[in-house]
Amino acid sequence: MAGAAYASVIGWGIGVAVALWLIRDTALPFSIALVRECRLVESAKAITKVALPAAFSNAINPLGLSILTALAALEGEAAVAGFGAAGRLQGFVIVPLLGLSGAIGGIVGQNWGAGRYDRAREAALWAAGFCVLWGLVVAIAMVFAGEQFARLFTDDPAVIAEFALYLEIAAWGYAGFGLLIVGNGIMNAVDKAAFALVQSVARVFLVMLPVALIMQPGMGSAAIYTAELAANLFGAVTAVLIVRYIFAQRAPAWAAR
Repeated sequence: MAGAAYASVIGWGIGVAVALWLIRDTALPFSIALVRECRLVESAKAITKVALPAAFSNAINPLGLSILTALAALEGEAAVAGFGAAGRLQGFVIVPLLGLSGAIGGIVGQNWGAGRYDRAREAALWAAGFCVLWGLVVAIAMVFAGEQFARLFTDDPAVIAEFALYLEIAAWGYAGFGLLIVGNGIMNAVDKAAFALVQSVARVFLVMLPVALIMQPGMGSAAIYTAELAANLFGAVTAVLIVRYIFAQRAPAWAAR
């Protein structure tokens, strides 16, 4: 455990050092000396307005997953192991979606601020299309090769069965998860981080956890995987509706300045 902690700290330190090295020759070079010329209070307020809701929004999903893991523990060690191992594989296959969600904010935000709502909308549509396409392709691969992937982690038949069951159910929500996080990125970029926070709270506490708790007595571990699927589908639908609503509104007053 201590080794993992040290590795995490060292990894983050190297990441920060590399990031500072990469931005040294950009159009906006980083220089500590320029901090004295900044309006720190105004900038901090503007950043906090978006960052605080976004931080809580990002923290809610891990909280929900930790509760699902606790519920999986009630189904036995095989369920916990299968759920955890499949989650590691899921974390790998959704990397493109995570990257897209991080990039879409800058693209949409810049065009939104410039009053080019048509370009912002086009970027959102292309991003949504990629999420659906990638999510479905990966889901098909995960469902048909679930047991083969499971054998990369374990030889235990019970764990392999839980791993495959998780993928058979939850993998169909990958596209929805992509739409969810891309939608959150867009909301944060256009100063609607509070919408993303409310959506995340509703997704976990009104859909994910109730579905798991209600269905678990009759379905066992499958209820937990179904709860994750339901949460991602709910997140996708609400993200699309909220983003459509945002783009349908008139231009904000500050856009013309």
